[in-house]
Amino acid sequence: MLRRDPRFVGGAGAVEANLSARLQEAADKEPGLDQYSYAKFAEAFEVIPRTLAENSGENAGEILAKMYAAKSLTAGIDINEGTVGET
Repeated sequence: MLRRDPRFVGGAGAVEANLSARLQEAADKEPGLDQYSYAKFAEAFEVIPRTLAENSGENAGEILAKMYAAKSLTAGIDINEGTVGET
């Protein structure tokens, strides 16, 4: 039921990882010094999924890579399985 509701926001760091990836893409296209602002803002969004992964005992780098590869607003960390799944 919640997945059909357009107001639903994915959890477990899914939204933050997606925003971070999109901001990093924008940083790569931005000329000059502004690209550093975009990149640091993207890095700040990455803190939430990284912290969730580390606190659940998982390899944060591996989990983040899977989240970025999923390119989904609902692909969050499944701490029970240690994988990235749909929230």
